[in-house]
Amino acid sequence: MYLDSLERSDVAEEKKPPAPLAVEVVPVREQSINETIELVGSLDAGMRVEIRSRVDGYIKQIPFDVGDRVEVGEDVVVLDDSSQQELISRAAASLRVAEAQLQAQQTELTFAERNAERQRMLMQSGAGTTSQLDAAESAVQIAAAKVELERARVAEAQSNLDQMRLELADLRLNSPVPGVVAERLVEAGDLAKPDVPLLQIVNLDMVKTVVHVVERDFGKIRVGLPAVIAVDAYPEETFYGQVTRIAPVLDPETRTAAVQIDIENEDMRLKPGMHARVSLQFSESSSRGVVPIAAVRDEGSRQAVFVVTGDPPQAVRREVRLGYTDGDLVEVIDGLNVGEEVVTLGSRLIEEGQTVTALRVDWPGSADATPVSVPEEPESKGDPAVRASGSAL
Repeated sequence: MYLDSLERSDVAEEKKPPAPLAVEVVPVREQSINETIELVGSLDAGMRVEIRSRVDGYIKQIPFDVGDRVEVGEDVVVLDDSSQQELISRAAASLRVAEAQLQAQQTELTFAERNAERQRMLMQSGAGTTSQLDAAESAVQIAAAKVELERARVAEAQSNLDQMRLELADLRLNSPVPGVVAERLVEAGDLAKPDVPLLQIVNLDMVKTVVHVVERDFGKIRVGLPAVIAVDAYPEETFYGQVTRIAPVLDPETRTAAVQIDIENEDMRLKPGMHARVSLQFSESSSRGVVPIAAVRDEGSRQAVFVVTGDPPQAVRREVRLGYTDGDLVEVIDGLNVGEEVVTLGSRLIEEGQTVTALRVDWPGSADATPVSVPEEPESKGDPAVRASGSAL
């Protein structure tokens, strides 16, 4: 009797139907969708310059420190100019000497011209000789040549003085851009050299990021394309920019192209080095059926969804052709009708034709779920406590 009872119990267990799986479903609905791609990058300053000295010299003063605001033309590094001031004094003295010598030669030329004029008058009156006139005119030519020589010396002395003053200006390094001191690499007393950076100044009125677009999307990128940027420092906010530069070639190793995006930063909250998530919107589709992207099963070259239909509800696999996606929703071009129920949660666990317990979730995803249809459970032939129940995900 005991063995016979066990055999009847085993038969009952084998005939017990499988437990229906609980899944969440949403209806296919009609709406337009924006085609977007999500990329990542790092923010950088809109303009970044390094201050370097054109000459060797000891640093006398650095008026600004990290975080200080500087304007165009302000001196940010001052080198010791005592030796250069001495050279300028000498050049100025040489110029004065050359100018005095020029003035003396001009006086001599004036005297020679007057003497030549007297010799011409004497020659006309018969009181002078030809040799005297020739000598006077030669003296004029010699004096004129000396004047030109002294003028050249004055110009040379002036050029030397101007050069000394330019070299003096090189000892006062000013900012070529408005911005903020991002890095100070030297201190007063250090030796400045042309190959050593002294300060780094960044302009943060606008920041930029460079993202890399894959070959598939490269043809859709254009200058002026709007971009939405999110950063971890301000998780509840979004910032806006646009594409300003597109690399004309793709990296042959990664098959990607660099794309620069400029972002207005009037309040200076965006800082270089921040991690940026960039969303580029290409175009907007016409109204079609859309489903959450979580409902789509990628099967290599094909995509499919599970549709819940019938009474009791069963999961039916349906191949679909997809269109645009914005990262959360995807456009279904073919394979589904508006209003059909598609599985969003549980599609990885079910099989074709499997009976399910479908819980409709408000679109696009409410916490409240209501049963679509719950099939009646068959009466257990064994212990009343042994009954099939839906499994929660």
